[in-house]
This record gives sequence, C-alpha cells and structure tokens, in this order.
Amino acid sequence: MHRVLKSEGLDHLIYGYGAKVKNAVITYLIRDKYRHIAIYVDGKRILFYFVLGNNQDLTDKLLNADPDVLKSMGNKIARIIRFSASGGFNPFRLCNVLFVCYDRFRDDYYNYIYRVWTDLANSGITSKVASEVSKVVAEDFIDILAEPFGGIPSLFMYRSDRFRVRVSDLGDGIQTLIISMLLTEYLNPDIILWDDVESHMNPRTLQYPSLWLSNLVERGKQVVLTTHSLEAATTIARTARNASIVRLELINGELRPQYFSADDVDRLKDLGIDVRA
Repeated sequence: MHRVLKSEGLDHLIYGYGAKVKNAVITYLIRDKYRHIAIYVDGKRILFYFVLGNNQDLTDKLLNADPDVLKSMGNKIARIIRFSASGGFNPFRLCNVLFVCYDRFRDDYYNYIYRVWTDLANSGITSKVASEVSKVVAEDFIDILAEPFGGIPSLFMYRSDRFRVRVSDLGDGIQTLIISMLLTEYLNPDIILWDDVESHMNPRTLQYPSLWLSNLVERGKQVVLTTHSLEAATTIARTARNASIVRLELINGELRPQYFSADDVDRLKDLGIDVRA
C-alpha cells in the first residue's frame, strides 16, 4: 500500500520525521482496556511488542524502552528485516481490525465476499444488510444475491418485487456502505478504520453510516474515521454519541492531537477559522 517508486522492505514504517524518541507506540482502547504496540528499530530489524495494561501512561515508558525492557513488559509479536520485509511473526492475536479503503481494495473485498458467500448467505447477514440499505435508497430490498452477469460473478440487491439491481449500479457510496456492512457483520471486528469516509457519499447517504457506526460503538467497537470534509466530520460527530473530531498536526517530530466537538468546529467557522488549516 505504501510502496514508493520501486523501494522494497518496510523502511517506510520507521521514517522518524525528526522524532526525538527511540520507538513508536500505538495505544488503543477496547472494552475499557488499554493495549499498546511498541515498535523498536535498530540497524537491521524492526521488532514489534504487544503490551496489555490499563494505564495509558505506559506509552511514555514504552517510547524509550530497549528490547530487554519491552520483552519483560509484553510479548514480541513480530521481527522483520528492514530491507526485505522477511522475518518471523508470532500468531498472537491482538484484535480483529477491518480497514475500509474502498477505492484501493475494492477487488479484494469482493473476492473475499465471494469466497465466504455460503456462510454469509446462510447466516442471514445478506438479508439484514439489504433491509438496512433500503432505508438509505428508498427501495424495498429483501436480500443480496451473488449471481453471474455476463459470465462474471456479480452482487445484486434483490427487491421484494423479485427485481434484481446490480450493486455496481447503486453508486460507489452505496457500494462502500454495503461492502462495509457485509464485512463488519461477518468478521465482527474490534476496530473499524475507515479512510475518507465521505468519499462518494452525499450528505443524506452519510447520515445512515453515522447511525450505524454509532451503534457499533455502543456494541463495544472502536471506530476511527478519516475525512477532509468538515461537513462530514460535523455530521458524524452530531449523529454518533461521544464522537470527537481530532485534528492531527506534526510539530518538530511529535504528532499532536487536538479534540473538537461539532459545535466547536461551527463556532470557529463563524469566526473565519478552518480547523484544518
């Protein structure tokens, strides 16, 4: 995904941008428990450690810890050779993550759905998603079918009048929503990462995924969305309970977050201030 020109390996993961600490640390919260992934880099290797701890302050300690300290605090889950991307991986389960980036991974999503189609259809997920999508497009869909179209497998929305509508004819925004809902209901991820959530979505269409994502949060999921649209950010923040709009800025090698509510963004906008600037 992050391939640049013809470079290989995983060096793009460790470019420090002037950071003043030894390691990188990813801290996330699932069901009231903090989890940390510490990434240590030396001349030839990238080491990944998983640390479970209900203390967000662990992050500062992990940022400057050497491998011996990291090993005493958690489990090493991966060792990668920087310049070849080879190495060893421990099949230690961190969490299930669904990454929604429809424009880039569309074919992968469809291929996976076709591969697990029997389970999807028999579980009732397809009919559930069809019913929910009907609320967005003002149609009476009762199921989703996987059938050949011109000799090529295709997904169809099946209407109550027994008429089929190709998913690809509903527009990219609705396609993204359908695929995301199918994968989320089937895979039951702990974390949903959705890149450019506003992509191909009109404001009316965007309201429904906001409600759906809010429901996922209430079920204990963590949802992180990226967007360049203030309208999308405020729409989602007003619809989803306890949502925060986070502005990230890289200052002297330190990634700093700022948190806003939808009302904060509107007040700043009235003053002529764009939080994205």
